[in-house]
Amino acid sequence: MLVATLHSSGLAQFTGQMDQKDRAIAEANRANSNVPDSTILNYFTLKDRSLIKSVEDTFFHDFEKYLKQKTFEDATLNLGNLASSSQRIYYQPRNSIHTDIGFHQYDIYRKELEDVPFYRHNRPYNDLFFSPLGGGSSNFLVKAKFARNFDDNVNLSIDYERTNANGIYNAQSNKATALGVGLWRENKSNGHSFFLTFLANNFNETHNGGITEDVDLYDSLYNIGTRRSIRTEIPVNMIATPGISRHQNFTYALDNFFTVKEKLKLHHHISYNHGYYRYGDQGITTAQDTSVYKTYLINSRGIRMQNNFGRWTNQVDVGLDTKSFDLSVGLAYRYMNYNNSVSTTHIHDLNLIGLIGLDIKEFSELRGRVELGIGSNVGNILMDGQLGFQLSKEIDFSANILINRYDPMLIQEELIITTEQLFDNDFGKTNELRIGGVLRIAPANLDLEFTSGILDNPIAYNRDALPYQVDNNIEYIQAKASHRLFWKFIGLENSVIYQSFSDNVFALPTVFGIHNIYLQSTLFKKRLNGQVGIILYNYVQNDNLSFLPVTGTFYPSEESIDKYYYTELYANFKVDRFRIFFKMENFTDMLINTPHFQIVDYPQFDNVFRMGVRWQFYD
Repeated sequence: MLVATLHSSGLAQFTGQMDQKDRAIAEANRANSNVPDSTILNYFTLKDRSLIKSVEDTFFHDFEKYLKQKTFEDATLNLGNLASSSQRIYYQPRNSIHTDIGFHQYDIYRKELEDVPFYRHNRPYNDLFFSPLGGGSSNFLVKAKFARNFDDNVNLSIDYERTNANGIYNAQSNKATALGVGLWRENKSNGHSFFLTFLANNFNETHNGGITEDVDLYDSLYNIGTRRSIRTEIPVNMIATPGISRHQNFTYALDNFFTVKEKLKLHHHISYNHGYYRYGDQGITTAQDTSVYKTYLINSRGIRMQNNFGRWTNQVDVGLDTKSFDLSVGLAYRYMNYNNSVSTTHIHDLNLIGLIGLDIKEFSELRGRVELGIGSNVGNILMDGQLGFQLSKEIDFSANILINRYDPMLIQEELIITTEQLFDNDFGKTNELRIGGVLRIAPANLDLEFTSGILDNPIAYNRDALPYQVDNNIEYIQAKASHRLFWKFIGLENSVIYQSFSDNVFALPTVFGIHNIYLQSTLFKKRLNGQVGIILYNYVQNDNLSFLPVTGTFYPSEESIDKYYYTELYANFKVDRFRIFFKMENFTDMLINTPHFQIVDYPQFDNVFRMGVRWQFYD
């Protein structure tokens, strides 16, 4: 298949014209966009090439939520600074049977192969975003997207994001870079297309260990009058020699898709991913270091941890695609060499894969996926099914089931620090059963979701930040509700999740909600669109989390955190395809002058002004 790719020279020239399906999708989304009438701008990802979406320049939908982790679906708890280590607020299943190294504290900022957009469009597309913090040049977030067609039916897309955050507390800084580049070529006459993808993720975080035990940030000393300014200069646990995390990985991938006699589909994927996870702290002689590192402080020379990896993935699948029935079977081989600075492990994961799709007229659809591990991951299984019903033109319901069996992460089984073994566990596999349903009522702008699950032998962390395997079942339920209402010039948006565990070993919040109320109107002969509002983030945490910087692990804490109603005051404005927002982050702090924590010992920013601009253009 690779040879076929290299010798496919007879591909047709790109004409800039889309097929009827693409055009219909673009027109359907035109009503809510500000894209010029002659522009067709759609995109898809390799996760599902048939799911084509339109690039919408919508009015203001969540524009002020400039970070993924500030949105409801991807909400996280973090250490306060931009791009800092984070923990998802509500429980999500692992949904994979491959060998997992660990180190997931930067997942929310990371770009994966399935995130890279590929475009179908007839004009060059540019989308630029920039947001400084408090007007300074050392704290900023920049995003950029670009797509362009070239001769010989070639399309290039670039998706870039960079965060530079020096923070406001001592020894606190982050740099995060995520880049995705996609190049694809299509020839509909011979049914062949190929996709080249490059990913780069680089995360550097300086850890101060949080504020010291000698400081009570709730004390009025740090919250009244001019003395309040000393809050950002308070002592932290590792100010002299802060710890530093460095996570870096690069991915190179090639996907070939072939269509034989319209119905038979062939696909080949090959990729190489390599990188490392590092942590270092050379000064560990104080009591504060002991309180941060706990039992991980095993060598007086300091803490040094390095884990290097290289991973090859090779997958082939064959599919039958008809008007109402899809079937695909395949085999995926993943070889990984993993070095923890003492030894190298060679892992050969092998998955049998089956996918099925069935459409029953316009009433129902079935989607299913099965993966079975037969290599180093033998005994692992993933079964994911969804059954959807179109109850009416504006109401639909879908039921889903997930069965998953997987191995512990490598850093949960063995960890090497400064060439010494901290622990060597022999954990068994984890089993999970998850059943749920989603009801969407379009006229009411209402989404309701309920999930019930059972975890058998999950891995958790104790209060010394050491992994252990729970020797019984954990039952949990999750209920979500999202609703939007707009009347005349007043808008109201509410999204809430409730989750309950028979044993909350993960110390996750019981309730999390985002509530947004705003006023919206047009000015200057309807050329300027304006929106002013306030957002409330509501957390109900019965248990609290501490943080271990060595492995980026969040673990249950004995310490308490006062409840805090975090708010943001914002204003959005838009002229044509240019948008700007102004917001006062942590507006609550201006009213009650008290600190806000999401993780024990790591204060969030005090009230701070932020602005952001976004400009989309098509030439």
